[in-house]
Amino acid sequence: MVLPLFFVLERVRDHLIQTGAKSIEEISKAKKKLDGDKHLSKEDFTQFVSVLKLPVNQEEISELVKTYESCCKKHIRFLDFLWGLREKLNDFRETLVRKAFKKLDQHRDGHVTLDRLREVYNAKCHPAVMLERCDVHKVTEAFLAASFGNLDRTTVHDVLEYYALISSTITSDDRFEVVIMKHWKVAPDNIEVDDVINKVKLVVYKERIRSREFMRDFDPLRGRLITEDQFASALDNSAVELSPRQVRALCDNYRVPEDPQNRVCWTAFCDEIDTVFTFKELEKTPWREPPPVPDLRGLAPERFEHGIVDLGPEREAKATAIVERVRAQCLQRRISTRGIFDDFASNRNSSKAVGHVTKQQFLQALASKVGIRLTADDADLLALKFDDLGNGMVNYVAFSVEVDPFIPHNPPPPHPVFPPALINAPHY
Repeated sequence: MVLPLFFVLERVRDHLIQTGAKSIEEISKAKKKLDGDKHLSKEDFTQFVSVLKLPVNQEEISELVKTYESCCKKHIRFLDFLWGLREKLNDFRETLVRKAFKKLDQHRDGHVTLDRLREVYNAKCHPAVMLERCDVHKVTEAFLAASFGNLDRTTVHDVLEYYALISSTITSDDRFEVVIMKHWKVAPDNIEVDDVINKVKLVVYKERIRSREFMRDFDPLRGRLITEDQFASALDNSAVELSPRQVRALCDNYRVPEDPQNRVCWTAFCDEIDTVFTFKELEKTPWREPPPVPDLRGLAPERFEHGIVDLGPEREAKATAIVERVRAQCLQRRISTRGIFDDFASNRNSSKAVGHVTKQQFLQALASKVGIRLTADDADLLALKFDDLGNGMVNYVAFSVEVDPFIPHNPPPPHPVFPPALINAPHY
């Protein structure tokens, strides 16, 4: 009995998805055998069917050959055959997949290794890991076994082929977006979920917020899952201010797609946030100690070393040149600016902000005490560079670290060279 072509292709597609990495490997090999017209010989096509053990009988193979054979009836239109299996990715999905590969291909070599895939794959947010049914290593290896595990080097075409294959089983673009987010933390608008998590960690660490207490009230049965609205309400109640887009990015990252209500695993989120205070299950690793200060972007002392604000390549180069010029003058005059700014910050007319002065105080200190006068444009750029809080105040601690001549990471002052007569002179 020969089934209609639609059902044959559907059965072949399901088999390819189940076969996983072997399917991607054989499709990649078959594509390399295509001639100039993107056709595959009938012998190679028969070998492709045989190696993958496609669930088709001889009559169905003949029907496939008859449907996709070329005009000369000597070759198979292999790309048309693949498009019949899984159709082409639409523009939105293809763009998203290409962004994911761009994140993987950090050296722009056109290919990535298995080690790189293991490094970037977001296994911690896999539903089985979040619900503590499996560990990260097993989930990562299972993903590679279902995708690129048989390839020494994975190209963008292999990644597109894999997601085109599973895309046919994903009904909406929104769900496909969640899949890419959970695999590679890539979003269509380039929002970085790691930056959002870092922002939440900063607030939680500085304010000593117990985020778990705000989440668990929405989960009385302790099923680990709450809705997106409940998740957003818990964040709002804990005084963590995020935009709606940032909240949705967090939800997509910790979502459980298999859940009928598409809920979010709040326990996995809290486990990650609580790493600023301690690590989970320390009783299993008694020699492991959490660091006294968590490694967070924007947290002292890192913010005092870098000034936080990134102005972009062009303005960053100008700001660096201004800082170098000020540093050279401070070195020449042997001036340390930190104490000068401390005096201005403790003035009774000051705002008393810790480590910060107003722009006017900043410029006045440079001009009157250091003897450095800046143009209006240079002053605006420098104030913007060290405005780490975004409120118009200048982080003078970060500025001092950059320009003071006796800071350890700054170049040391040149050693004075004395004439021999002075060196050999008697000392009294």
